[in-house]
Amino acid sequence: MNTDDPLVEAVENGLDEVQQNVNKSQKELREEIKTLKNRVDAAESKAGRLNTGGNQISFKDQLQTELATKADNLRALKDGTGGRVNMQVKASISDDAREGATLPGVHFDPDRTEHISMFLPQASTNGNSVPYLKETAYTDGTEGQTEGEVKGENNFTITQENASVETRASFISVPKQMLDDVSVLSSYLSRKMTSRILVDEDTQLLYGTGVSPQITGLTLEAAGWSPVLNTASFYDCLADASRQAEVLEYNTDTILLHKNDYWKMATEKTSGSGEYLHPAGVRSGTQRLRVDGIRCAPTTAVAEGEFLVGDFTQGATYVSREGVNVRFFEQDSDNVQRNLVTVRAEQRIALAIHNPLAFVYGRFAQGGVS
Repeated sequence: MNTDDPLVEAVENGLDEVQQNVNKSQKELREEIKTLKNRVDAAESKAGRLNTGGNQISFKDQLQTELATKADNLRALKDGTGGRVNMQVKASISDDAREGATLPGVHFDPDRTEHISMFLPQASTNGNSVPYLKETAYTDGTEGQTEGEVKGENNFTITQENASVETRASFISVPKQMLDDVSVLSSYLSRKMTSRILVDEDTQLLYGTGVSPQITGLTLEAAGWSPVLNTASFYDCLADASRQAEVLEYNTDTILLHKNDYWKMATEKTSGSGEYLHPAGVRSGTQRLRVDGIRCAPTTAVAEGEFLVGDFTQGATYVSREGVNVRFFEQDSDNVQRNLVTVRAEQRIALAIHNPLAFVYGRFAQGGVS
C-alpha cells in the first residue's frame, strides 16, 4: 500500500481514531457495568433481610447454585429425555431465615402511647414532698374612693400545701438462661415494664385516692360537673363542662374521654336524615376531633362513660423525683440458688393540684347520653 497517498493516509488516521474511540467507549462501558453491579449487589444485600446480623446470599449466587444442582436435569431437558425443571430462588436469603430460626424481636400488642403526664406542666424535686403556695381566700375591696374617705381594703389568705412523693414499682423474676439465650429479652423487659409503670401512673394521676402510697388524682380534686345547657349529645355534655370551667376564667385546653365514647361522638348522626351531627368545629382535617377548638384526647386511662375537661396548663403540675428506672439484679432472695434474675421497675412522682377548679369531672349519663 502506498503510504505516500494522502487519501490512504487520511483513511488510516481516521480508522485509528475510530479504534481509539471504540476502546475508550468499551472501557467506560465496563466501568459503568461494574458500578451498576455494585449497586445491584448492595440492593440485594438489603432486600428481604430477616436479621441484620445474618450472612446474605445474593440472587445471582442462588441462581448459580440452583443451575449447578440441576445441571443434569437441564441437560436431559435439552436432549428431550427429561421433563420440566423447577428451581426455587428467593430475592435474598439470610442465614437466620433457615427453618426453625426465630424472627428478630419480641412481638406484643401495643401499650398506651399517650399518657396523662404529657398534658401537664412538669417539674422535678429531690425531696419527699413538694410544697406549694395556694390562695385559699380573697376579699376584694377595690372600689371608687371619695376624697377623705378610707380606701377599700383587700384581704387574702395564702397557705402552704404539700404534695407527697410516692413510689410506684413492680418486679419480675426470670431464668438467667433466658437473658443469655435471647438477646432481645432484656430490651423487651425494659420496654414492657416501663410501659406498665406508666399505665399505672395514668391511673394514679386520674383516680389516686391520696392515701399513701397513692397520690391524689385529678378526678378526686376536680369540680363535679353541674349541667346547665341542653345536653342532647356527647358534644353538648363536653361543651357544657368546658363552660363550667371557663366562667371561672380558666381556658380549657384538653378533654380526656374513653376511646369508645370518642368514637360514639365521632359517629353521632341525626335521627332523620342520618347525617353526621357535629358542627364544623368538631372536625379539623386529619386531626383529632375538637369541641369548639378544645382538643379531645381519647384514652383508655379514663373510665368509659366519664370525662375530664380542664385547663391542664394552669390546674396542676406533674413532679418527678425519679423517672422510670428499670434494673436487673442477680443478688435477690434465692436467685443464686435458683439461677434467676430479678427485674425491677420503679418511679417516684407527685402531683400538685394547685387549681382544682380548673378541672371538671363528669359522666355522660348526667346529661342523658350513653
